[in-house]
Amino acid sequence: MPTEKNNTNDTYYYWLLICLAVIFIGSLNKIYSLDIWWHLSEGKYNLISGTVLDKDIFSYTVTGQERINPYWLCQIFYYLVYLLGGYGLLSLSKTIIIVLSYFILTKIITIGKSRRFGLWIFVTIVLFYIQSRYRFLVRPVIFMFFFLISYYYVLLLNREEGKNYLYFLPLLQIVWVGTHTSVFYGQMLVGFFLLEALIRYQVERDNPEQAQVYWRSFKALTICLIVLILVLLINPYHYLIYKTPFTTYKAFNVFNNIIELEAPTFADSFPYHYLGVLLGLACFYSLFKKRRYSEIAFLLFLGVNSFRYKRIIGIYVFMLTPILIREIRESFLPRLEHSFLNNRKIKMAISFLLLLSVVSAVIWEHDRSQIGLGLKGERFPLAATQF
Repeated sequence: MPTEKNNTNDTYYYWLLICLAVIFIGSLNKIYSLDIWWHLSEGKYNLISGTVLDKDIFSYTVTGQERINPYWLCQIFYYLVYLLGGYGLLSLSKTIIIVLSYFILTKIITIGKSRRFGLWIFVTIVLFYIQSRYRFLVRPVIFMFFFLISYYYVLLLNREEGKNYLYFLPLLQIVWVGTHTSVFYGQMLVGFFLLEALIRYQVERDNPEQAQVYWRSFKALTICLIVLILVLLINPYHYLIYKTPFTTYKAFNVFNNIIELEAPTFADSFPYHYLGVLLGLACFYSLFKKRRYSEIAFLLFLGVNSFRYKRIIGIYVFMLTPILIREIRESFLPRLEHSFLNNRKIKMAISFLLLLSVVSAVIWEHDRSQIGLGLKGERFPLAATQF
C-alpha cells in the first residue's frame, strides 16, 4: 500500500522533471550574441600561447591597451567546447549550465520542508524563468547564475539545517574568478549571512544555547570570508583583480548608450520586472519577521541595481524566485487553508488560469526566439561564421 511520503516523492519528481524539461527546451536557442567571436578568439590565444592575454589585440581603436580579463578561464572552456562540437555543442553546454542552476534552485525550495512541488511552484518558476531568459546567452554571464545560486544553497544549508559545507565555497571561487566579474557577489552574499548571524547572536543573548549556535555560525562564516578573500588572489592578475568591480561600474556609466546598460522603463519588453520588484517588496515583511536579513540586503542590492541597468534584471528575478516561493509556502499558504480559497472548485479554476498564463507566456516568448542549436544565421554575415 503506497504511503503518503511515497506519493509526495512521486509528485516531487514528476513536477521537477517537467520543470527542468521546459527550461531545457526553452534555453536551447541558437547563438545570437556577437560577443562569442571575441570570447572564442581570446580563448584560442590563451590556450595556444599558454598565457592569459593582458592587453587588447583585437580592437581597432584601443589596440595594445592593457586591461584585466576576468573571463579568461571561461573563454578557454568555450574554445575547447567549440573544437569538440562546434556551435551546436556551445549552445548545448550553455543549456546544461542553466538546467543545473535551476536544479539547485529547486533544491533550495525544498530545504526545511517535505518535498512538495506543486503546480503553483512550477508556474512561478517558469514565469520568472522567462523574465531571466534574455540573459541566458553563450557568454560568461551564465556562470554567474550557477555559482551564485550554489553559494546561496550552501549558505542556506549552513543556516537552516546546520550542515557545514562552507569549504566548498573557496573551491567554487577558484573557478568563478576566471569566468565572470560577479565573483564579488558571492563574497557579498557571504558577508550578508555573516552580519545576519552576528545580529541573531546579539538578539538571542538571553538564550545562551541558541546564541551559541549563532556564534559558531558567525565564526565559521568569518573564517570562510577571510579564506575567500585570500583565495581570490589565485588568478593571473593577483591583487589587481580587486580593481574589476570599480572598472566595471565605471564602464557601465560610460557606455550608457548600450541597451543592456540603460535603465529600464515601462515601455520596455520586460513585463515581469516591476511585478518582480513588487513581489520582492511584498515578502520583505515576512523575511524581516523571520530575521532573514541576508536575503533582504541582497534583494535590495540587486533590486536597486536592476532599476539602474537592464542587465541586472535577469539575476535579480532569478535569485528572487526561490526566496519568494519559500516565503509564500511558509507564510501565506497556511493562512489560506481556512479561507474560501481552500475550496476544490476554486483551486481548479486558479490552476487553470495559472496553466493558461504559462502557455501564453511560452507562446509569446517562443515567437521572439529561435529554438535549436548552432547560429542564428540571419544575425550574422557569412564571413563572420568562418572562425
